[in-house]
Amino acid sequence: MASNRTSRESFISSSISIARSLGFYGLDLAWEYPNNDVEMNNFGKLLQEWRSAVEVESQRTGIRPLLLTAAVYYTSDYNSVSYPVQAINRSLDWVNLIAYEFYGLTTEIGPPAGLYDPSIKGPCGDTGLKHWLKAGLPEKKAVFGFPYVGWSWTLDDDKDHGDDVAVTHRVAVTANGSINYDQIVKFITEYKARTVYDSEVVGFYCIAGTT
Repeated sequence: MASNRTSRESFISSSISIARSLGFYGLDLAWEYPNNDVEMNNFGKLLQEWRSAVEVESQRTGIRPLLLTAAVYYTSDYNSVSYPVQAINRSLDWVNLIAYEFYGLTTEIGPPAGLYDPSIKGPCGDTGLKHWLKAGLPEKKAVFGFPYVGWSWTLDDDKDHGDDVAVTHRVAVTANGSINYDQIVKFITEYKARTVYDSEVVGFYCIAGTT
């Protein structure tokens, strides 16, 4: 859609129409993620044309312009490709930084939404936010995201736990290891899981047996 001007226009027009018909205050774009220079360029074009259309629609109708936001990668580079920060600044009211899912999508164990990374090797929210600000995103346009979901692993040893333990990388609880908020609450309650606060990453995990 984003690679063709005609399809962008169709998408933009229909999105504005749907937002107005349902009484929305704005629209949020979730493109996870533009992963090359061409797609990043098209991402920027889409945002700029969307903003222009929103302003024209507002002037025509006399209704306050729709808010435009986007969910973006936790850092301003994805796969070594930079987001079009200038187009984002001109076109969006804010961006929602996906500062989570650092671990779990693979079987590697680690804090899924750590604010800090003591090893300075892995991903963390603090590093991502600083990258965005250094790239030119205004602080007032950065919304820091955090999850109400988690990931589960099976440990080799129930006495050896934390974010850097030796594991066989087996998932637990669900087929792929992902666990929703209601499942987390159920796990803690039913298995009397112990909750541990990790001050180095600024995050919690819970453990029951080898899970």
